[in-house]
Amino acid sequence: MTDTAESLRRRIVEAVSREPAPDRRAVRRRSRLALLGAGALVAALFMALGGPTRGERSGALTAVVAAAMVLIALAGLGAARKGASSRFSSLQIALALVLPTSAYGLTVLLGRAADTGPEVPVAVHATCALLTTLLSAPTVLALLFAARRSEPFGPARTSAWLAAAGTAVGVVLVMVHCPSANLLHDLVGHALPAVVPAAIGSLVGRRLVRP
Repeated sequence: MTDTAESLRRRIVEAVSREPAPDRRAVRRRSRLALLGAGALVAALFMALGGPTRGERSGALTAVVAAAMVLIALAGLGAARKGASSRFSSLQIALALVLPTSAYGLTVLLGRAADTGPEVPVAVHATCALLTTLLSAPTVLALLFAARRSEPFGPARTSAWLAAAGTAVGVVLVMVHCPSANLLHDLVGHALPAVVPAAIGSLVGRRLVRP
């Protein structure tokens, strides 16, 4: 099994080495443009939706959740930059997919002992769930584009971490936009839907980041 894996690794390295190396400056320029474009698109979408809303959620809880998502984004980018690592690869992928959801859910659960807002209809849950995917997608795709063809050995792991980092951006923006402080809504309309862009980004990214 080890010989087979090592032989496959050598063949991949040989195949990649035979291809002409891309211009690094051009690659970096395109990556930066993709990230800037994604940022501009997300900002435009966010403002078109009405931007931040002064709702029922406390400012302290909002700040704590935002800080948690920033840490997740940084952790995801850091893990993706480490390159291929086969150690606990499946566990890393699973962790990356559920990290935004679990961090958001645990933060709002620990941040208050009971509901602090009125119940909301199912349509509101669905709207915030959809917005989470909508506002996460540009950043997820831009990060995957920036890392394209860069990881021959661990594309699934790398794309999962990048997708988690991009999803954290959308989660924060939807939380800031949503006026509801209902605990059930936070869990159903915000925490659980964060799995969707993370999972889709992970699946799409496997093809983008593999040479």
